[in-house]
Amino acid sequence: MAEPPLHIAARRGLVDTLELMLKYHKAFPVDRENAKGQTAFLQAIHTDKRNFDADQTAQFIQVCKRLLEANANPNHTDRNGNCTLYLAINIHLNASGKVQLIDLLVKKGCGDFHLTTTNHNAFDLACYKGGKAALQALLNHNFFIQPWALETLCLGAVNSRLPPVIDLKQRMEMIQPLIQRGAALGALSQDSPKLLEILGSINRLGRDELHVAILRAFNEAQQQSLV
Repeated sequence: MAEPPLHIAARRGLVDTLELMLKYHKAFPVDRENAKGQTAFLQAIHTDKRNFDADQTAQFIQVCKRLLEANANPNHTDRNGNCTLYLAINIHLNASGKVQLIDLLVKKGCGDFHLTTTNHNAFDLACYKGGKAALQALLNHNFFIQPWALETLCLGAVNSRLPPVIDLKQRMEMIQPLIQRGAALGALSQDSPKLLEILGSINRLGRDELHVAILRAFNEAQQQSLV
């Protein structure tokens, strides 16, 4: 089955071509699916491209904006259970581009439902491999924090026990904002059995720096709650 023209334009970032197609939208339905169950918008985000430069990032964001303005479904899920927010969290954009993309999706109604067939939610994915920018974008929109997000950040994918994709330095930087918001919402507690279990696992791995960062973040969150 041939790839629909709108999908090709979206994937390649051909903004002018995309504009013409959307102008004659009856001939090019914006939510038409390809053989993989992907719409043009989903395929634009479903890219393996790395090292976006500034111009390519701006072009990519413009493609996404135009498709959403043309009422592309921001909650579409392909046949593998991947939805747009899942792909946005994992895309290899720079920090600014990733935040812009997640902002676009959330403002268009993309919600924090189960994002994959393994039932990982937004924070779980951001903590596993989305990185600091994805985490901050979700915090900006008050997404709910599951208690196991901290475990994912420190130890890796909980279900499969895969090690974290994010490097240690970035994980250290993500601990404080995650705990600050989680503690404020009551989702993360310093005296919870889950936290003690996480700290025990961290100690067995010899990651003292993570242990210290977690306790420091809880201490800062507690101090802020008293202000």
